[in-house]
Amino acid sequence: TALVFPGGRIDEHDGHAAWEELTGLSPAAAAELLGSPWEDGRPSPLALLVGAAREVFEESAILLGAGDLDPAWREEARRRVHGGKAEFRDVIMEAGLRLDLSCLVYFARWVTPEGAPRRYDTRFFATAMPAGQEASPAPVEVERMEWLRPKPALAAAERGEVFAMPPTRVALSVLEGPSVAAVLARLARERNVEPILPRIRLGAPAEGPGIVVALPGEPGYEEAGS
Repeated sequence: TALVFPGGRIDEHDGHAAWEELTGLSPAAAAELLGSPWEDGRPSPLALLVGAAREVFEESAILLGAGDLDPAWREEARRRVHGGKAEFRDVIMEAGLRLDLSCLVYFARWVTPEGAPRRYDTRFFATAMPAGQEASPAPVEVERMEWLRPKPALAAAERGEVFAMPPTRVALSVLEGPSVAAVLARLARERNVEPILPRIRLGAPAEGPGIVVALPGEPGYEEAGS
């Protein structure tokens, strides 16, 4: 079993002009929310925020930036969006909703190691669970959902009970705190979103045969890039 956060890829509809009205965010305001100067190109800051909200909605039926909503509506809207029967923006417009995506805190960026067959540039966001909503897993795509505090989740990964990729483990390590509000405030205050680029190296004798993913600052990282 793989331990993962909701997520996926940004699609062209996440950057549609209608999202400025549906979120109340101008391009400049969206860039400011991400907390760092933004290079030209795609995806845009607003598309990243919308894409994060859409992926969470598709996989868990949780609508970020909204309040208490009819569970039956959320399930039906999720079914339409996840099944490709409707665009995310269309179900939001039909319901007369506006999404407050200022609730999202951008706190990390990971890039797949060089030389990998497929490479990804992934942004991590954190937010509080919307009041009055309950999560439900997307059929077929998600096996099950479970609420875990970061430390027990990391402990389960260390024991081999679940599989967690390095970005998931590092994200969990920074999400521990006395409260959700305290963690979000710290992430926003201390964020460093310079790209984290792991490197692949051969395992040392004590680590056994095979390859090891080395993170910046770990032993063997610099050698792996030479």
